[in-house]
Amino acid sequence: MTTAANGTRFRVALQGFSEFERSALASYFRLAADRCPSYEQTGALDEAHFIVADADDAAVVQAVVAADRAGDTVFIGAQAPEGAMAWMMRPIDPMHVLRELDARVALHERSSTGSTLTPPTVPLVVSREAANSAPSPGRRASDVPMRRPEAAATRR
Repeated sequence: MTTAANGTRFRVALQGFSEFERSALASYFRLAADRCPSYEQTGALDEAHFIVADADDAAVVQAVVAADRAGDTVFIGAQAPEGAMAWMMRPIDPMHVLRELDARVALHERSSTGSTLTPPTVPLVVSREAANSAPSPGRRASDVPMRRPEAAATRR
């Protein structure tokens, strides 16, 4: 797993939001750059490990879903689409956004051995139980039961 501890930061694309909200989130990522894991803003969805998206902007939600990235996205607003990594209401609390991203990184670190978290998706193996209980608005992806990739290979 590559983290800030050995020099790499996870890239986060901010989609939608007002100029003020984008600026506040980007500033928070810059201020928290010395923590581990750390995150940096990127403009392109295909370069991002994670996405933070304005759930109140229908065009943004459609673009994220069309790119098949809802599972890597923290949606902020009235309602998130099915399969969202996380969802939270406004006002935006950058600390809560970081906690959701940290939870996904930690989940990936626990579920993989030596692999790297790479865009555009987080390679996790989901059990059948988890597939039937995908995250819904208000439920974090870290609440979904996961199993180790090697366990999936041995059961087939």
